[in-house]
Amino acid sequence: MVFYEAFEIPPNTCVAIVGAGGKTTLMYRLAAEIAAEAARTNRAILITSTTKIFWPETEEAEAVILTDDLEEAQSRIRRTARKDLRIVLAAGSHADPRYETKKLDGIPPDWADPLLEMEEVGWLLVEADGSQRRPVKAPGDGEPVWPNPVDWAVGVLGLSALGRPNHRDRVFRPDRVTRVTETPEGAALDLSAYLALMANPDGIFRGAPKESHLIGFLNQTDACDQVVDHEAIGYILNDKIDAGRMETIFSGSLLETKIQRVWTRNG
Repeated sequence: MVFYEAFEIPPNTCVAIVGAGGKTTLMYRLAAEIAAEAARTNRAILITSTTKIFWPETEEAEAVILTDDLEEAQSRIRRTARKDLRIVLAAGSHADPRYETKKLDGIPPDWADPLLEMEEVGWLLVEADGSQRRPVKAPGDGEPVWPNPVDWAVGVLGLSALGRPNHRDRVFRPDRVTRVTETPEGAALDLSAYLALMANPDGIFRGAPKESHLIGFLNQTDACDQVVDHEAIGYILNDKIDAGRMETIFSGSLLETKIQRVWTRNG
């Protein structure tokens, strides 16, 4: 286990993943890393979304349940959890012509509590945001769509846009990124802009429930020409930007399975 241990996620937890640049990949990576503990404790990992996600690949989950009825979902989870560890739950599916494939429809946010209370469910992993496959974003109206409750909130941003223009080819909603980071459209995104997107109340954690732990993850170090280290991040958060409710920031690469802690509030 790498990412699961780094984030120190306990069992009986709802983890909401927001932002851009690796949310879905991180969600399934966490599920894969938790699988051994799930098998040992005989409790399933429930994978879902409050927005929309792609169908899982064969190796990412053992079962997919589609229903827009909570009681039916619970009944089917009980039966499925007897033999499958990683279960994807969605309210339905629809065709998405942009990607020439089908996508899964998200569940209502208030399903999170009764699902996590099920004896058969040990972890609830929820993708609670969309970014149209861009590595950077700022939330639009009504985003993120937080499940209720949220214990751990992990905000992801992709470093493949670091030093690149704030433009829609790499940024989802560049105008909103400008509002949060004061980086004009077309200007280069620097590390301060990334940290503002994490720490600003209107950034990727906008509206996060008060009880949730906020963890930042700067993904895609493999696609970044700059070194992102604790000294640079510490200087920015101590001298330039209010860290807000952020507790910890990691950098790393899902592609290369690497992660390191680069800032912590008490460090």
